[in-house]
Amino acid sequence: MLAGAGIFLLLMSNTYTPVIKDENGRIIEMAIAEERRMNLGGEEQYVLIRGYDRSSPLLIFLHGGPGYSVMPFNRLRNADLEQDFIFVNWDQRGAGYSYRAARDPKTLTLDRIISDLDELIDALCAEFDQEKVILVGHSWGSLVGLTYIDWRPEKVAGYIGVSQFSNNPASEREGYEWALAEARARNDVKSIDTLAEVGFPPYDSVDEMWKQRRILNKMGGVWFEPKPDYYYVIEYLRAAEFAWPGLWSLRRGGQLSIEKLFSTAFTANAAVAYPELETPIFFIEGRHDHVVSTRQAELYFNTLSAPYKELIWFEHSAHAPNWEEPEKFNNEVRRIGKELGLLD
Repeated sequence: MLAGAGIFLLLMSNTYTPVIKDENGRIIEMAIAEERRMNLGGEEQYVLIRGYDRSSPLLIFLHGGPGYSVMPFNRLRNADLEQDFIFVNWDQRGAGYSYRAARDPKTLTLDRIISDLDELIDALCAEFDQEKVILVGHSWGSLVGLTYIDWRPEKVAGYIGVSQFSNNPASEREGYEWALAEARARNDVKSIDTLAEVGFPPYDSVDEMWKQRRILNKMGGVWFEPKPDYYYVIEYLRAAEFAWPGLWSLRRGGQLSIEKLFSTAFTANAAVAYPELETPIFFIEGRHDHVVSTRQAELYFNTLSAPYKELIWFEHSAHAPNWEEPEKFNNEVRRIGKELGLLD
């Protein structure tokens, strides 16, 4: 039995990204399906590149956290986008399979992540003979995305902010007030006591923030239909590109990144920092998101100056509309690609 268990664990520790085939099971010659270790900022970082056609527009996904790779969720929920785009999943410095890229924790800064992204975009544009990319930033990744397009707008054809960071101090206060009101309405004494224990934001520690987030999840402010903690493990292990040894780097990377980027993330006010942008902007918001305030995102959208802007609501989602309503999300991204003149 022990030998059998050992063989099972060995098999479960192997990862790969499947080749892309047509409906008849034949490998598509123009397709690309590669896991890479790319040198960005002097450190090897994980990049997954998949697409049915190497001439398709580049779509780069910027994950949230800080420090939480979500490549498996994208592979399970948004793989249809590979038919129209070269879909690039990048584990940011210190996150997921790029955990060891933050061997020196002092390098784990927003500026360094932005610099890494610039190198990634330059390398991919050169390889695939393209001038610009589409950036999709989710949660923390939306702060990365805004910061980048403010610096290098000429390299981005369009920006899609999912659960967009805006005025984070105000967002945190609103999230706390909503969670407390929900707990009181449900007479959930345990949750009320936990919120009273951590107190009103801003928080002094990551632990206080996580306690509040667990209450938010319980109330339906993270996922519209709340998910247990083990849900994430099961979903990650369903992806061919992920295996159980990766859970260690996923967890450690998330802890390290949150600790080092906590202040940057939770004091950010994009509405003040980036009132004018030179890139077409698309915000995708889950109507029930209480991790990142949709009210603050809408206020920011209304005052933001951009050559084109659009606010898109997902009525049955909270903080993850890209995974809670994946078919709608995939269709919206395709439509945006057409709006930008990158797809027929």
